[in-house]
Amino acid sequence: MCPTEPLVLQRRQQRQKQQTGLRHTNSNDSTDTLISTDTSDDDKSTDNKATVKDVVAGELEPLVTQVLQSAPPPWHSVTLIACIALYFVHRLPSWEQLDEVATIATFCHYEPWIGSVWALGLCRLIVAISIWGTTWHVVSGPGWTVFTKFKPASKLKRNTAITLKGVKTLFPFTSWSWNLLGFSYLLNGVIALSVAIFGKEGAWWLHDLIPNNGLLRLALIVWETAAPCAILVSTVIRYAIWEMVLHSKDGNTDGLKSFRNMMMHNANSVYVLLEVALLGGLPVRFEEISLAPLFGVCYVLFTWFMTHRWTDPEHGPQFIYYFMDTTMGKVTSISLLALLCALLVFYFLFATAHIGLDQLSNYSNKYVAVGISEQQENNADATVPSSPVLLVGHVCFVTAIASLVCRFRD
Repeated sequence: MCPTEPLVLQRRQQRQKQQTGLRHTNSNDSTDTLISTDTSDDDKSTDNKATVKDVVAGELEPLVTQVLQSAPPPWHSVTLIACIALYFVHRLPSWEQLDEVATIATFCHYEPWIGSVWALGLCRLIVAISIWGTTWHVVSGPGWTVFTKFKPASKLKRNTAITLKGVKTLFPFTSWSWNLLGFSYLLNGVIALSVAIFGKEGAWWLHDLIPNNGLLRLALIVWETAAPCAILVSTVIRYAIWEMVLHSKDGNTDGLKSFRNMMMHNANSVYVLLEVALLGGLPVRFEEISLAPLFGVCYVLFTWFMTHRWTDPEHGPQFIYYFMDTTMGKVTSISLLALLCALLVFYFLFATAHIGLDQLSNYSNKYVAVGISEQQENNADATVPSSPVLLVGHVCFVTAIASLVCRFRD
């Protein structure tokens, strides 16, 4: 049975009223809803305005912005984070396991082309200075503005300007992992230089500065946490965020090509690979696999805490990363699980990388890349033979991984 013509007209009018951008307040709900068909921040622009007909026809993304009072994470996301945290806390290594590799020998091991512990420590300090110099440049600079871009199913207000300036520039996960990497390079550089200057016996304070070998344990924990997180940042930028910006309406990726982003999104991974293959070959072991995921859990909790603190309350809850959106239902949990899987993949990559590098070293018949030689252990300035094949192989490893995770242009 077909509806009568007056009924059709009545339904059509009701549909049009719901899609003309009217603001209405539900007396039984404190949520204020605004339906907008303007895809531009400039209200005076007419070129970027979509008609109701376009939206209804499905030709444009329906920009439905809900200024919510709150956006708590769904129960399944909370359950997932709780389960991840409990599992990896249970798998935390013992102090005895950490002490197996948290030794002066581990942090003073160097590749043959480095030449000495002194050169190793100096290289690490130079990298640390570049990291902390970039952080200072960012914190003391004018900052930047992020315009939120969420998926069509999101219930959050879009195109909200979030200004990151001063201490707030330290809040993105990129900054967390970047500064953690800088802290790692600083610790590792100080340890190596201390041994180079004072010798193993003279650098007794490395064991006693923090009781129970705390300094060396801390250096190992920070390194094994920072390494996979840095690669994760570069990968997410290359394959998710860069693609989203490139295929957005303006397609302007100039912001991603700035000095700050090139350093924090690309140099971070290069620095990690530099340590793994060209400097000291610090280990990333399966015994400490819980460290990086727990660091990620901490940032997820921080993101939920910051939901109402990124911008003014009138804009409602916001997220600087669209995949952290808590209004997406199951997609929220799927995104968190995907990030965890990616992080574990990169951890597995680093944990197994030394195996391939060892095989290459054995093939060269000149030097074994893992472990410190007895000669180095007795004399910090001792050198070992180098092989062009070994060096080229390590450089190719760095180049191959960097080309997979880094991005410099469209």
